[in-house]
Amino acid sequence: MIVQVIFDMKHFLTVLFITIIAFADAFYSLSFANKNPKEQFVTGFWDSILYTYNMCLGSYDTKDIGTVAPLMVLFLFFACTLFNMIVMFNLLIAIISETFGDVNSNADQAGMQEKASLIAENSYLVSK
Repeated sequence: MIVQVIFDMKHFLTVLFITIIAFADAFYSLSFANKNPKEQFVTGFWDSILYTYNMCLGSYDTKDIGTVAPLMVLFLFFACTLFNMIVMFNLLIAIISETFGDVNSNADQAGMQEKASLIAENSYLVSK
């Protein structure tokens, strides 16, 4: 079941990765628009990816957003939390639920098929 869930999540993970990269690039650009290094809230592109990933997981670190376009940073923060945390992870729950339902519906059929094959294998034991 875990393998099937991972296989079904491939498109979800692609979209999630693209949105994380997009928000990370926006945060990176806005952070480096601050000329003072103390006002930069990310130190590099990989740090901005981790910043966005942590934001997707529920980290709300918005106290050091710099002085360049703080409203834009807050807007991107809310957009990232709304889209990635709420929409995307609810989509993930729906994908996992759908896969679970498919696997469970096939489990009953596979169980009956296994019982039928056992009966067919051991039919020589039953007298005529």
